[in-house]
Amino acid sequence: MTTKITNFTFDKKHSKLAADIIKKYPAEGKRSAILPLLDLAQRKYHIQICTTTPCWLRGSDEIVKACEQTLKIKCGEVSSDKKFSLVEIECLGACVNAPVVQINDDYFEDLTNESIVEIINKMKDRKKLLLPKRKAMIGQDDPACHAARGRTKRTDIMFGSAGFSYVYLIYGMYYCLNFVTEIEGFPAAVLIRGTHVISPENQYLNGPVI
Repeated sequence: MTTKITNFTFDKKHSKLAADIIKKYPAEGKRSAILPLLDLAQRKYHIQICTTTPCWLRGSDEIVKACEQTLKIKCGEVSSDKKFSLVEIECLGACVNAPVVQINDDYFEDLTNESIVEIINKMKDRKKLLLPKRKAMIGQDDPACHAARGRTKRTDIMFGSAGFSYVYLIYGMYYCLNFVTEIEGFPAAVLIRGTHVISPENQYLNGPVI
């Protein structure tokens, strides 16, 4: 049996991205870049919807329905244009921001039917996603707020004036940047999960960007 080999080349934009991926590997280990390069070459969207209890309580069933209706497929299927696959999965570890969906390498949290449809439609049209990657934490009544259990040495900065920033470590590996947003004495902050690159010179920053 003879296997037909088809030549493949990236376009100009993706050639630059591919080169940046390869640069991350040592000279003797360039072959290790094969998986991220394959991910780049496929350019498909794998939508994984968390339906574990916290997300289910916050409406993940409706998110599933919205995805199925928009893509005209059921979970476990691939769209007719082969660009989207849809599955239900177990916990994505972002319960306080439920409902949560992972698309390829990116998390989308605090979703509504409208926001997930907007995300899918922008991906269909190859439009740049400018949905903000941030999370507001407002007052001690907000269970997701760092100060939900009161004022401690760790949360003291949240009770300060707006404009202060602080960083905390989660899962032992991610440093999260937060900005205090309210008047002194009222604990509130915004967690910044991603940034939108404005300057073309900095479009290949390391870290989470949108």
